Amino acid sequence: MPPDEPLPAAALFDAAYRRGDLDRCRRLLDDVDAQRQDAVRGRVRVDPALHTVHYRHDHALRVELVLSVQHGADAGRGRRYLHPMRSTGAGWFVGSLPPEATIYDLLVLLLTLPSGRIAWDCWQMITRPRVARAAVR
Repeated sequence: MPPDEPLPAAALFDAAYRRGDLDRCRRLLDDVDAQRQDAVRGRVRVDPALHTVHYRHDHALRVELVLSVQHGADAGRGRRYLHPMRSTGAGWFVGSLPPEATIYDLLVLLLTLPSGRIAWDCWQMITRPRVARAAVR
């Protein structure tokens, strides 16, 4: 390809995905094939009944959930806690959510890539409806 021609969307998407730039990947979704679209759209599965999160990124070495509640013996310290997710192979990771985390509407993940680069990913969770409170009179 001559140097003055722009790279095809698939090449731009692949480079962004490898470096964990999921915002760039989302902007390219309309211009790439279904397999690449699924890499972004199908990367998170939340099971509120089992309090689990399944996350996929083919190039991640490590994925951690970032929560504002401490959960489990290996959670970090501070106002936000890192909860390591377990690799299940083929780019998939699984982690548990504390019961109170199911009311959050934003899931934040910290990825570590083979280069040592870290990347953030955010996912809008679908939450169960809250029970309406009776009005106090």
